[in-house]
Amino acid sequence: MRSAKRTWFAISSVAFANLIVRFSSLAFLILLARIITVEDYGLFRSVLAMGILAGFFTTSGAAAYVARTTSYYLHDEKEVARTITAGFIIQFLFFIVSILILFLLRQLSSPVLLVLVGAIIFDYTSSILRGRHLFGTVSMFFVLVGVFKLLFLLLLGFILDISLSITAIVAIFSLSVIPALVPILLLRGKFSNLWSRHLTRGKITEGLRFSLPITLIAISHYSTINLIVPFANVEYGSAVASYLSVALTFGAILTFVPSAINFVIMPTTARISSSRVVVSNLKIYAILTSALSCIVLLGLLIFPSQAIEILFSSDYLPAAQYFPFIITGFFFLAIATVFDAVWIGAAVLRIPLITNGIGAIVNLGCILIAVSSNLDAIHLALAFLVSRFITLILIILITILKWGELGVGDEAETIVPELE
Repeated sequence: MRSAKRTWFAISSVAFANLIVRFSSLAFLILLARIITVEDYGLFRSVLAMGILAGFFTTSGAAAYVARTTSYYLHDEKEVARTITAGFIIQFLFFIVSILILFLLRQLSSPVLLVLVGAIIFDYTSSILRGRHLFGTVSMFFVLVGVFKLLFLLLLGFILDISLSITAIVAIFSLSVIPALVPILLLRGKFSNLWSRHLTRGKITEGLRFSLPITLIAISHYSTINLIVPFANVEYGSAVASYLSVALTFGAILTFVPSAINFVIMPTTARISSSRVVVSNLKIYAILTSALSCIVLLGLLIFPSQAIEILFSSDYLPAAQYFPFIITGFFFLAIATVFDAVWIGAAVLRIPLITNGIGAIVNLGCILIAVSSNLDAIHLALAFLVSRFITLILIILITILKWGELGVGDEAETIVPELE
């Protein structure tokens, strides 16, 4: 009973903090839409989408490796230090590669670079904290990021009424993580041995073997969300990109619940030895996610125009035409991410890699067909829906067939994080 209470306390505390940072990002995007033009808003969201996509390439693999492996060796401080050091080196290598890719694609700019730096600081810090099961500290970090983000926008954009450039807006959105990091650094006494001088080539190799598939999974997963806005901006104009961004913003609300759950599930699944326990928890979280996301889904599909007017203003009402495709696609995505988190926690990476890879290929293929055939922008939203549906069906079917491979740890029998 006590263990169950500790489990739900950990999940609820991180879930609450995760919801705060996500709601603060949502509030940021809503408030911003009211102080800049529709066209500038579309341009900002296009830059943000490209930066976030590059950020997932840079941070996802290394951060997941640090969170999972640190959790697995929680009581071995030397191994934890080697893991954190290896993860940092791997992340730096990915950062260099992502800069080169952005340069070759002619997408490297100051705003995109700011998004990338902010993502690295946020993801790597949170990966260390959740890997060490310091859920109270990570909750504080999340809350501070959200508070500073809104505080700076309100101060500069509303109180001082400064005309903000795209670069300034991106800096506020992405670099608010820096002042939020200060209290965490002041608590460094809790984080001994964060750096190891005894790093071996084998440790780097181990990290790369885990990180590369995770990176491919993340890029496949998030490209289905982030690609349509830059494509819309280039092919259909910044106004269309703006409307699609509004639909995506509402759709992201459906992922609030699974993101909070997954934040705890992934590292703790690594310490579960019983596949029966893993499957039991997977069923519970999948059902919970489906039920809560379905409520939001129905509300947004029934009252799209009202939701847009209340949060964004009537200037963005054309976004309602994309809701049936985008919102439904996010419903499928929300459920699939729970399955992804469990398989990654169990270190069976090929399954989410395959399913998300197929989804990304379908999404990109549909986008290219729509653009090359001069089809309406609604087909970009349709591409998102189709790709997310296929991804969900695939991972459910594979999970049913291969559920016995779940759970690779050797200690815990239930998901019970060790709290601060």
